[in-house]
Amino acid sequence: TMIIVLQVLIPISLYVSIEIVKICQVYFIHQDKDLFDEETDFQLQCRALNITEDLGQIQYIFSDKTGTLTENKMVFRRCTVSGIEYSHDANAKRLAMYQEADSEDEETLPKVGTLSQRNSISSHQSVKVPYRNQSVKSHRRTGSRVEAK
Repeated sequence: TMIIVLQVLIPISLYVSIEIVKICQVYFIHQDKDLFDEETDFQLQCRALNITEDLGQIQYIFSDKTGTLTENKMVFRRCTVSGIEYSHDANAKRLAMYQEADSEDEETLPKVGTLSQRNSISSHQSVKVPYRNQSVKSHRRTGSRVEAK
């Protein structure tokens, strides 16, 4: 009986009108110049009409402007719940250690291929340079991190 009531109360033209509005919204999203990716030379492709409904439900956006996600260095510093701040000082110290290690790595990486450094390493030692997406902590644990002389 509820379906019969809905058919009487909501006309079929309303469903059609909503679908037309969705098509127009997808068209405007597709034509937006700010959503153009220069690296791949492609525009945004909308593959569903309900994209605007889904975008309207987003509550949190995690962005990566500093490399925290790509370099695996996201550290919990603090959160605020109902005006009460909860901080984690140990993680803040660890973040400072990561930043310090990054500055050391930037100084060390160009020197890895020099002749003087190759001569100072004996034949039984192996040198592994940490890449940007690897954790420096794991290299310190194994002792394979290159130290500047």
